[in-house]
Amino acid sequence: MSTPVNSDKSRQGKVFEAKVAKHFKPLQETLPVQFKRIMDSREAGNLVRSTEADFEFLVKSDLPGRPFRFLIECKSSDKFTEFSSCFRSMIKPQQRALMMLAERAGSTGYYLFYSSQSNEIEVWRASVLLPEWPKKRQALTKHPLLRIAPASLHSLAQLMATKPSEFVD
Repeated sequence: MSTPVNSDKSRQGKVFEAKVAKHFKPLQETLPVQFKRIMDSREAGNLVRSTEADFEFLVKSDLPGRPFRFLIECKSSDKFTEFSSCFRSMIKPQQRALMMLAERAGSTGYYLFYSSQSNEIEVWRASVLLPEWPKKRQALTKHPLLRIAPASLHSLAQLMATKPSEFVD
């Protein structure tokens, strides 16, 4: 069952995406990075197919023409406090497959999960989370890379922009 565009759940997700963009996008003004929104199928009136992430973040590397490519997918919940409890229902199979293909091609995927109950953001590496896709009742044994307060989003963005090699395998 899809969530209506004007629902509280959808609005909370868009608010979180806007907060992420607020901290990543301004870095383009002073650092050799590019941050852009990837239009999803809902925003395009279902005229385009689903995408692997909400944002693409390119960071200059020492290899000319070969930037670090981070894909960032934002998820949020007012019901769950940990992404491990709800990621199966929040990541659609097609989106999972697209993220895994992007990772295989050299991108680095991240899931940022905000829980309004805990007021924390969990930072998950896609390469850790997606292959583990346990069966419905099986517990996820992995843990997020980071847990941060929303006020630390700027620091996360700054670190990814200035020390990108620390965010790849």
